Amino acid sequence: MTGEEKELKTKYVWRKPLKVGDGTEKPIVPEKHLSILNPFFAVVYSAPAGMGKTSSLINYGRENDMDVFLQECSTDMIKEDFIGQWTLEGNDTVFLAGEVSSAFHWANEHPDRTVLLIFDEINLIQPAVLKGIGSVFDDRKYINVPDGRIIVGDNLIISGTMNSEENSAGYLLDVSFRSRVIMVNISIPEMISSYHNVGIKLIKVITNMMEKTKGKFSLREVGQMGYFTASKEDGGKGLSSSEAFQYVIQKYDYEDRKQLEEIWNMSQVMGEGDEEVD
Repeated sequence: MTGEEKELKTKYVWRKPLKVGDGTEKPIVPEKHLSILNPFFAVVYSAPAGMGKTSSLINYGRENDMDVFLQECSTDMIKEDFIGQWTLEGNDTVFLAGEVSSAFHWANEHPDRTVLLIFDEINLIQPAVLKGIGSVFDDRKYINVPDGRIIVGDNLIISGTMNSEENSAGYLLDVSFRSRVIMVNISIPEMISSYHNVGIKLIKVITNMMEKTKGKFSLREVGQMGYFTASKEDGGKGLSSSEAFQYVIQKYDYEDRKQLEEIWNMSQVMGEGDEEVD
């Protein structure tokens, strides 16, 4: 090597785990399903939209003292979005690591910490791209970066979420991917029953609304109703469930509002909708 030649070394910019306060909702996915998370194979949770799947995973990780990385997925992503891409930083060329490679790096650098990597709406990833990062999800547990391969031990847990296939705009997960993971399908009533103190009668009403609207009415709306029905001493408005319901459904178009009102009114006649939302 001459004096003019310099040793080439990649400069990395790694992402860090979520900070405290990112995702603060109460876990909705039942504990029995979250408890199967493990470092040996990925677990993908499927449930209707708006049910709090991802926030449940984030909070489960926090409650169990894990370092959490969140990979948000979309249909236009390529393999490099997960691994990382070259970019300019001033006059330097650096490798801006992706969320996935950063989680692997963090787990490798912190073997005493348990790391949870979450793929939010994993079925939005194009099948060919998902196949290209297949080593992330099975027992190989590695990812390739410019300087080589990052292999992790048993301190990295991989998970994913997706909307139920009947109301999802994503791709069908192919057989080769499903063979690598555990799929957990969670029903609407099962999710609602874990939500704060929603009573049995109101669960029937909310389930009916979610099924009729294909997930447009979700647990987010239930949470909004909870704000309106909470007492003023607890920071709410102290409204009745029916008053709160009317505020919440104003965001929908006429046809959806009409459908929701019919369900709500019928529940009142049958005595199923008179419970408050906590």
